[in-house]
Amino acid sequence: MSTALRKLLVASIVCAAASAHAGDLLKLDISGNISPDIAGPDKIYHFSRADLLGLPVYSIQTSTNWTSTELWEGPRLMDVLEKAGMRGATIRVVAYDDFSQEIPVSFIRQYQPILAYRENGRELRLDDFGPLFIIFPRDRYPDILGTIRNTRRFVFQVRSIEVK
Repeated sequence: MSTALRKLLVASIVCAAASAHAGDLLKLDISGNISPDIAGPDKIYHFSRADLLGLPVYSIQTSTNWTSTELWEGPRLMDVLEKAGMRGATIRVVAYDDFSQEIPVSFIRQYQPILAYRENGRELRLDDFGPLFIIFPRDRYPDILGTIRNTRRFVFQVRSIEVK
């Protein structure tokens, strides 16, 4: 086998492994002010891929600051928080790049964002907003959800949520 062919084969295997690993990132940990009866012994509610995919799926067709109008799908963020026994008034969302953003629960209740894991039928990956992206119906409420302050609440690459 030639060196060039061997390098191509190794690169293909690495890409396939990276794609498989990226799928493993579809999970979410919720900690903080949540029900101790629902949280595990580590006081964290762990959502696995199966847990997230098992929740009712909602869709929002909207644009973001980074995309044109797309069809986003996933569970309602409020449903996820309630399943974890959320007791607080604010959440702090943390992304894989350590960006974090606080969002009042009252704002979440009012605008009903989803925790999108699909865009136009395709599962989100870490290199394109995934594995989870908080999507608000921005095009429905452009004067409110299109502001700089509220655009920051469209957190992508969501890794975990702390309830305060």
